[in-house]
Amino acid sequence: MSTLAAEIDRVLDGAWLVREDDLGPGLDIPVSGDTAVGFLLASGAWRDIGDGWLVRWDGPIQVKAERVLRLTCRPMTPAELVEAIGSGSEASIKNQRGSRLVRIDKQFHLALSDWDYEEYGGITTEIDERIERGGGAASVAAIMTEFVRDFGVSESSVRTYLESGPYVITGDEVRHLEDRAYTPASVLGRRHAVRVGESWGQRFTVTEANLSGYSFGLDRDIAAHNGIQPDDSLIVPALHGEAVVGEASIIWRLTNLNGTVDVGRLSSVLKVLGVESGDEVVLVPTRRDCTIFRPNDLPSVNPRSLVSSEIKQSILGRW
Repeated sequence: MSTLAAEIDRVLDGAWLVREDDLGPGLDIPVSGDTAVGFLLASGAWRDIGDGWLVRWDGPIQVKAERVLRLTCRPMTPAELVEAIGSGSEASIKNQRGSRLVRIDKQFHLALSDWDYEEYGGITTEIDERIERGGGAASVAAIMTEFVRDFGVSESSVRTYLESGPYVITGDEVRHLEDRAYTPASVLGRRHAVRVGESWGQRFTVTEANLSGYSFGLDRDIAAHNGIQPDDSLIVPALHGEAVVGEASIIWRLTNLNGTVDVGRLSSVLKVLGVESGDEVVLVPTRRDCTIFRPNDLPSVNPRSLVSSEIKQSILGRW
């Protein structure tokens, strides 16, 4: 058996696809083709795909996905690949596809890197690449035509990202926004805003999604009042009172069409504090830390001094 295995390896010479009829005649030992084929299939490393062909079928799902693409000779979605492979998950293919599988459109069709498709990284990434290729400017009309045709996105989506993102449009020309600083508006009177010492917090009702790891969407005016600015990507201690109970991420993406700042990595912290879905919390994120309060934990604030502070800020802003 070991001699047969070595002889088959010699004949295969690293191939991942083999015709059954070609296997037996190449062997230097007196073994029939059917015996050699049966030996390969029994090893579990090969799969019979019909019409007299065997495909090597070991390794991770990403390797199998690559082989399926080479057999079909066309881009496929993760769902189509999982169906063809017969096992695995779409998420695994999407998140761990490596450098040999590239996403080519909004629907997440995957192609092989050596097929020379334009890789799709999302509308914002593609806009940024076109601006860089153009030496600092790109044609809006050309972007609209290319993205709709090649990536399968809608014209309205492209226009929304162009108009809402960190860009300046003059005529048909789009450039990066140079001054990305954000000056906050007053948050006094907003129902979700809570003054906590020298900072502002925001009330949130916790959802199952938050407990599973999804971020909270922080009001950008509250974020800016607390010293956070666009393009910040921070990892800070998560506090409950004076105690460090974990860490939090604070990410301000100007490309976020919701206009909010992501505050995440808090699912484990919420569970430690015994917070459940439907409970209310107040988050106070700053550049130094992110404090989590239950409603009963909030320190008291003098309303008169708060209004006075806001009025002073308004007057100073006018001057």
